Amino acid sequence: MASARYTLNIDPEELKPEPPKEYTKKEKLQNWWHYHWQWVAAILVAIAIVGYMVHDVLNKVQPDYQIAVISAQSIPADLQTKLSQALSAYGTDQNGDGQVSIKLNCYALDLSQMQSTESAAPSTGQSQEPTAQAAADLTEGYVKMAAMATLDVDLQNGDSVIFLVDDLATWQQICTDLAQPGQAVYAWQDCPVLANLPLEAYTDLAGENPQNSQAYLSRFFVTSRSFDADAPEHLEADMALFDALTAEGRAA
Repeated sequence: MASARYTLNIDPEELKPEPPKEYTKKEKLQNWWHYHWQWVAAILVAIAIVGYMVHDVLNKVQPDYQIAVISAQSIPADLQTKLSQALSAYGTDQNGDGQVSIKLNCYALDLSQMQSTESAAPSTGQSQEPTAQAAADLTEGYVKMAAMATLDVDLQNGDSVIFLVDDLATWQQICTDLAQPGQAVYAWQDCPVLANLPLEAYTDLAGENPQNSQAYLSRFFVTSRSFDADAPEHLEADMALFDALTAEGRAA
């Protein structure tokens, strides 16, 4: 207990605790923003990415062919362009616009995660203080979910008949689970047409750091889908392209 000489002259009012501070609306908003801006930024980035995908699907001219490329690593944009142009030499004008165009539907997906939706979904748990890494993880989760959803639409609509995948075993298991067994499978390097495509070196977005395109693609396998019913109208043309690309190749 405090000595009487220390408490004798203390005003009882001074011993009362200070009332909690009343924050203005502006101060409350500033405080909330301080702890949540990274989450807001991550969600806005995810929305922008999904919006771009939707806009891309709705506004682009229908190509003659669509080929799905599925890999855990995002295919460099420069390589996508070079590969699409090189493959077009083996197709024919299907839509009557006077040129042959091949669209690569590139899905940056770890196929093993497609078999576990929870592993790809963004965490809904809230940390006490969001960090830049947590925001990045949230954005990555939404991007993966968007890619999975887009691939699912591709499979449902039959947009892509030809597939390039670098995780063949998991892809074949997914096709089996979906009751959509694939056709013959060829390793990229075992197909003379593909292994000898005249592909220049690809570069990064700044046009620097040239890399060997064929070396990058050598890990891929090329396969196609089969359809028990509701086959797309372009199936015959796509299979003709598939046969041209895998001519004289050795089945994996």
